[in-house]
Amino acid sequence: MQRDPNDGFGHGWVSPGTRPGQIPGRTGPPRQPPRPRPTTVSGGGGGDSLGHTNAAPTSATPSGPVTQPLQESPSAEAESATKFPALQSLVLLIGLASYTAVYFAYIYVYAEIGANPSELGLNYISLLGRSPGAVICITFVILPIVILSTPRFRLLIAPVVVGTLSIYFLASFYAEEHQRGEDKLTTAVNWVNRVGQNSTAQVTQFIQNIGETRRSLVDGDKVQPSRLFGLTVLDITAVPSKLIWLDDPGNSSSIQESLKLGPGCVTYLGESDGLSVVYNPQNKVITRLPVVKVLVVRTQFESVDRCSVSLR
Repeated sequence: MQRDPNDGFGHGWVSPGTRPGQIPGRTGPPRQPPRPRPTTVSGGGGGDSLGHTNAAPTSATPSGPVTQPLQESPSAEAESATKFPALQSLVLLIGLASYTAVYFAYIYVYAEIGANPSELGLNYISLLGRSPGAVICITFVILPIVILSTPRFRLLIAPVVVGTLSIYFLASFYAEEHQRGEDKLTTAVNWVNRVGQNSTAQVTQFIQNIGETRRSLVDGDKVQPSRLFGLTVLDITAVPSKLIWLDDPGNSSSIQESLKLGPGCVTYLGESDGLSVVYNPQNKVITRLPVVKVLVVRTQFESVDRCSVSLR
């Protein structure tokens, strides 16, 4: 007899010739340890009586809500673009219409002396900044007339007329003291007539101011802004100025004469792309001068003639 090597406590004995793990007196293969039971994964398929699962094991997922990666929210500009496309199109239309109208008005004024608004630094932003009256007029007068004249919005004419007349009737209650005893309809009609006459006078005066601006520019006089209903529409730059050549300040007059500008003052029109544009009303000559070579000194004289007299 010998001790059983599989007995951890040392109490088992086996006869000689018995293989380790074999029960004494029994033939056959040695005893094998039991197989471990497979762990059934939650959510898998059902198993048989021996504990074998029918479905392939799946990886366990952590408990708790599943979080997905955050998506970047669209910017405010993108949201406004999707929510207000009509408003943006309307603003763009007003800007383009105002710029086109004002640009051709400037071309009309400067065409007499052969200048172009683009070479004077009058781009989109500067033109609209100089002409707030044109933007307001197109927005609140011309654009509504165009919209109401289209077939789609023609039905809005009646509500607009009714609303306008209602405002006129309300305004009649604030008439002057000697008019309060009159009929309200007569007072409203008189008020409408005064508004119409004033508007016609304002437009007529504005057209005359454009003609005067053009003549003043040709004659070398200081140009005043053209206004409509108290708002600036055209602001032409035409300033009597002196020229000082930085290379040779002492011979500035002779350099001007060589350029056919004359020895006196000139009209400064503006600058762009490194060139200053000046105009001599006496010789009817317009010249582009490098900014780095000449110093333009603007004066407060009312005309180029008075400025030239001050240099003598």
